[in-house]
Amino acid sequence: MVRYILEMEALYYRLSRNDIRRLAYTLSIKNGIENPFKNGSWLDGFLTRHKKMLSLRTPTGTSFARALGFNKANVEEFFNNLETQYKAKNFIQHQIYNVDETGLTVVQSKVMQVVGRKGKRQIASAERGSLVTLIAAMGVGGHFVPPMLIFPRKNRNDQLMRGAPPGSMYAVHPSGWVQHNLFVDWIKHFIEFVKPSDDSPVMLLLDGHYSHTRNLEVVLLARENH
Repeated sequence: MVRYILEMEALYYRLSRNDIRRLAYTLSIKNGIENPFKNGSWLDGFLTRHKKMLSLRTPTGTSFARALGFNKANVEEFFNNLETQYKAKNFIQHQIYNVDETGLTVVQSKVMQVVGRKGKRQIASAERGSLVTLIAAMGVGGHFVPPMLIFPRKNRNDQLMRGAPPGSMYAVHPSGWVQHNLFVDWIKHFIEFVKPSDDSPVMLLLDGHYSHTRNLEVVLLARENH
């Protein structure tokens, strides 16, 4: 019974190793069962026995709003809308794109070990990472749109783009995050690069971020440019 409860908890609630140890120990004490749970090695054996159902994973960071919005009704609505558009325009591979944002940090998060003389202190940068937002779009057929980079600063400096992919663009904002007006600039960049037309319209898939869905100028630009 203890093993069954642990298995269900691990499957449905994605418990950490420490959570599982704590839960196993508490259940055993409550039910008067002799246990080896003070020794953590039992967990490796437990995971080995249930390797077809359980594994150690690194969770993907996401906001509470996004996690809450990911439910059966919303997913069904999305795919119903997607199927309707497919049938209406008969889109083919080179007409379908997906756009999303990701954050880049300009300071390394992991400090690598180095070889040095004994007795000499090794110094590594302890600066806080500055977040740079990258907006990227990729076509189903493998075609990509040069990205847009948003730097966390007030003033523009073309030197920031040294080494960037050809055709890339950039913007600046104190937060380094995408804003309404910056996504408008990106959609213009996308239209210029992809060149959708009445004969060859484009489907652009994106998430529900406020700069996408609550941005009238983006909606109008999309309608006017197929």
